[in-house]
Amino acid sequence: MLKLPTSLLLGACLLHPQLSTAKTLDWDFDVILAVEKPAAFNSLSGQAPGWNTELRRAQAELTWEPAQSWELEISGDYQTRDDEAEFEWKDISVTWQRDNAVGLKIGQFLEPFGLERTTGYTRLSVTERSMATDIFAPGRSIGLSLFNQADWGTWAFGLFQEGREKDDPRGASGRVTHGFKPGGEWQAQIGLSASHKLSRDSRLRVRNRAELYSGETVIRSPGYDFDRASTLGLEALGVYQSWTFSGEWFARQIRLETSDRVWQQGGYLQSSYLFNGERRRYRDNRLVRFKPQAGWGALEAVFRYSGVDLEEDGIGQKVDIFLVGLNYYWKKRFQVRGNLLFPQVSGQTEQADPSGNAFSLRLISRF
Repeated sequence: MLKLPTSLLLGACLLHPQLSTAKTLDWDFDVILAVEKPAAFNSLSGQAPGWNTELRRAQAELTWEPAQSWELEISGDYQTRDDEAEFEWKDISVTWQRDNAVGLKIGQFLEPFGLERTTGYTRLSVTERSMATDIFAPGRSIGLSLFNQADWGTWAFGLFQEGREKDDPRGASGRVTHGFKPGGEWQAQIGLSASHKLSRDSRLRVRNRAELYSGETVIRSPGYDFDRASTLGLEALGVYQSWTFSGEWFARQIRLETSDRVWQQGGYLQSSYLFNGERRRYRDNRLVRFKPQAGWGALEAVFRYSGVDLEEDGIGQKVDIFLVGLNYYWKKRFQVRGNLLFPQVSGQTEQADPSGNAFSLRLISRF
């Protein structure tokens, strides 16, 4: 997916004469190591799973502001999984915005949809995003988006194509959020997202690793030859003293080529608590990356429930995962996240015994 975004970047550079003089150049480099022991239900062979160690991500991100109102972003990551190494381009985009006016973004980037999907990994407090987010929230696509941020909240709307092949699904996605202070020490945000995709001989099938990077694709749905798919997302976020609360609910309607309709839904509820009396900061309509003030760092407890319902006419699955975690933060450059996952699976499964718990550990270093 590199060819089209690169041409867009070069075109933007040629169109604006001030892009020849660099003013601001920032870069970030993250290394994330994953250590996991999958649950028994993640073993399709029925054998007891062992420990897996993978390079979850080595990501480099370069942000360049060559002139006032312009920003170029390029990022890519290197990872290993299932004894294979892979490099993938992430964001390759040009952004234009003057003062607080409506901005324009073009290239390859995350579609504006959902709270957890649009939150950077180092701002999360769990080892992996919820399975509901992975299944329902669209990821990076090629397209353009209009956006703006105000005192009351944010909005963004864009047109996208999921790949660079002419038959890849295309459509529109948008998100609006509203931030407010209910009273006392509360800070909160609510949001609404929507996405509508049109298909050209595409097939929609869920294959998910159940919140385990090294797990197997055990969460599955039937494959649908679809004409269009519409997804709605509701979100809420709250910060009170040392507590942080968040949750999302998604619903998707799939219209098949036969004109029949299929419904899928899912969501999660999450809370976390910082033991040292600090709190996560909410600024500019988003959570800021946490940086403990104490020299020894900070400990955080995390609790999450996530669930999806992919069952249709007795085919597919219903999955619930309960998560308990403990995180350690040292300054802004090092994190350790440990999660215990307790899955419950019903419906059609490929395993004789779809049960068992899992452990997931992340070692995160930022440069």
